[in-house]
Amino acid sequence: MPDGKPQIRYHEEDREELDYYRRFPFPSGTRGVFYYHQPPDRPPVAGELRFRVCDSVSHFIDGADQKSQWGTSWRSPLYWLVKSDQWQSVLRLLINEGCVRQQLVDDIKQLRWIRTQYPRYLFELDEPFLVSLDNMSLDIDFITRRNVKSVNFKGLFASRKVCPYQGLIKVRFEGSALDEDDGENFKVVLRVLEAVTPIQCIVPGEHLIAEPQPGKLLLRRKSDSQKFKPWTHSTASQKDANSRALKSFFTARMNDLHNELDENRPTSSASE
Repeated sequence: MPDGKPQIRYHEEDREELDYYRRFPFPSGTRGVFYYHQPPDRPPVAGELRFRVCDSVSHFIDGADQKSQWGTSWRSPLYWLVKSDQWQSVLRLLINEGCVRQQLVDDIKQLRWIRTQYPRYLFELDEPFLVSLDNMSLDIDFITRRNVKSVNFKGLFASRKVCPYQGLIKVRFEGSALDEDDGENFKVVLRVLEAVTPIQCIVPGEHLIAEPQPGKLLLRRKSDSQKFKPWTHSTASQKDANSRALKSFFTARMNDLHNELDENRPTSSASE
């Protein structure tokens, strides 16, 4: 391990959720190997170090990733490996073995270092993540190869300054165009994918947020007399910090995608 002691840092976030900072010991007798994983549907900057539980490297295929109690794989993102001093020896090994390109590491070094107590990193808009319903707000750090944009949706799970529900849910953002004639702006909604722990109402009465339902969009309303509607956030407002951050992330991600296609495009040579 990075500091020579048998410990593990789980990936998810606060309280019911797990976090990068909180340390948990490996289960007794754990054997395995570290390996570098590049999610196939994510950009290179989303690469991560994982731990495969197995008796030896030769039994890697028969093994399984080390899991948290919520079923998520233990992982340390490349962003974290580059920015954290304690992982530098591992990072050098990944570079030397060709797992990570030096140029990608140099780009990440230029990014802003997010050192909040409970970071939540996303590399794609529709990337699933865990969130606890007793959080008053939702904080997200969107990371691309060129920048880091942070959003804070205050009171997203609250109703009249209290959170009426508790439970851990898996969610994802989904985006759609605001207008067919507007190619620059879009709106996002939040879809509940799964209830990782039971969802319970702990504050009886009428609320401004509907009880989250797996497979459904998150619903809110402005008053008790109104019907629930899907929560949405538009990127059209230049005065809203979250709108600007989302739009900037989307633009940067599209630029990264074009650059990635250029980098992976095979070169051709003319022959006589």
